[in-house]
Amino acid sequence: MSLDLTTRRFWPFKKKEKRPSLGFWRDNIESLTVAILMALLIKQFVFEAYAVPTESMEPTIIGRTVGGDRIIANKFLYMMRDPKRWEVMIFQYPLNRSTNYVKRCVGLPDEWLFIRNGDIYTAEAALDHKAALAAATVERKPNDLQECLFDHGQCIPPGERTVKRFRRYWATEKGSATDIRINEDDEVVRMVASDHAVTVSFTRPDSQKKRFNGSESVDVPLINNRRYDDWSPMATECSSWQQMLGVKGPATGGGPMPGYDDAVGDVRLAFEVNPESSKGSVILEIMDGTHGMPIRLTLGVEGSDEKSVLLVGKKSVALEASIPTDDWTAVEFWNVDDRVRVLIDSDEVASVDYTHAPIEPAAVVMGGGKTSDPAYPSNTEMGEIPPVQPTHKLPHRNNVSFGFDGGSASFREIDLARDTYYTAAARAATDFAIPKRKYLMFGDNSPDSLDARGWKKTRLTYKGEDGKEMVWEGDAEGVSDSDGPGHVFGNPEHPEWATHSNTRPYVNPFTEDGKIWFIDNRGNRRELEKESIVKRETYFGHYVDRDHVMARAYFKFWPPLAIGVIR
Repeated sequence: MSLDLTTRRFWPFKKKEKRPSLGFWRDNIESLTVAILMALLIKQFVFEAYAVPTESMEPTIIGRTVGGDRIIANKFLYMMRDPKRWEVMIFQYPLNRSTNYVKRCVGLPDEWLFIRNGDIYTAEAALDHKAALAAATVERKPNDLQECLFDHGQCIPPGERTVKRFRRYWATEKGSATDIRINEDDEVVRMVASDHAVTVSFTRPDSQKKRFNGSESVDVPLINNRRYDDWSPMATECSSWQQMLGVKGPATGGGPMPGYDDAVGDVRLAFEVNPESSKGSVILEIMDGTHGMPIRLTLGVEGSDEKSVLLVGKKSVALEASIPTDDWTAVEFWNVDDRVRVLIDSDEVASVDYTHAPIEPAAVVMGGGKTSDPAYPSNTEMGEIPPVQPTHKLPHRNNVSFGFDGGSASFREIDLARDTYYTAAARAATDFAIPKRKYLMFGDNSPDSLDARGWKKTRLTYKGEDGKEMVWEGDAEGVSDSDGPGHVFGNPEHPEWATHSNTRPYVNPFTEDGKIWFIDNRGNRRELEKESIVKRETYFGHYVDRDHVMARAYFKFWPPLAIGVIR
């Protein structure tokens, strides 16, 4: 039986009666209630906004009082899957869960992790410490993340990255100074190398070769982990309204203290080059002082007899690439995490992995165990503490050079950048056996970051009124949002230490207004009687439990000039 839809008739519907109005206030209250409930549900389970007040993640996330980054975090993601290495995440600080931290995840559950030469090495958890260290391999960051870290890791201060300042940072290595011509109007460096090679190597002005620790002069490695980015202390000061807009300028974190500067071998050399004729070759070289293997790149000009070759140690790789004439070509040369990459106009033309034995730190510090009391009121009471890993004393030369051979070419947009360098800081761990369901979090601003390397917890044995002993745990430094500027703290165990003002106590328990207080790992402040304190011990407290990982930091929404995705 067929149905003719063109002639079918339907029963008429009864006209819908108009719903009576509930009144202006009731209609709007219902709408407002639904909106509030939806907002609370989204905040609880999907997205939440956070302000970042500290310098730990700079320059990835800027933490200054005015103009600091405001971020959106994705809570739903970690309901669906576990965190991954290198993700930036929000979590409850394990030693005071009333406080939220933002850090980058570097260590995953059930593995060994080692800090060596500023890099992260991992091995299987089933191995013992010695075997794990022998088997450990470097953890390489994804290329898109690595590119962002390089973009934030400039080696030349802001305001100095101009052709006018070229000779301050690039010294003639081969050829003569007259072979290099500076065109300030076009921001171009021209190299004339008709019958010989002309190369320059990285250098620094005398003012940046030394730092002063009090009255003592301290040498600074040539390529080091100091901050020279657009938010470093070297950046040009800007007004408060410019900071509110997100204008680049000095932020909070200053980088390593004098004498703690480390030499960095993981770098990216980038520029644009324009050969003037179809002869000659572009030359690039990276000298990584941690291993001393040659890392050289030769890029032949289109139409010339020169071949393009990449040399990494004893391995030579012929490249199907050349540099065209009469046009600008972007070249990038990476040496990072034991991998060499060559990019031409953003396309990868070569990638070579290598291995080498990492330099052992001066003192291996195992994580997870009992520590000495970490609390000192000032550096003067600490005494002189040398860097744990003085990698500025590298076994080989550490530098970068580039140039042209057999012709003439112009260069512009010359940039040298370094990778994030994870420091092995004093009184902090270098080697970690990460338990199951635990994560290890580090800050990108490693010399200035209070992160998992040195988190220490107080284990306090206390006798209650009934005579029974109880054990409380909390941050050994008493981190708490409730302790603001203006509080004066002292140490009940060491009265010879002068009281001092700070944004938090240096020890936990601590004295305040003549009373003794302890902040536990839930953020509760407990008043104590000195006679009832049985024992106070400190232990490393490195790890974040899976249940305390809250969200992935996803997006900067304020200030306006900083809006963008967080990598």
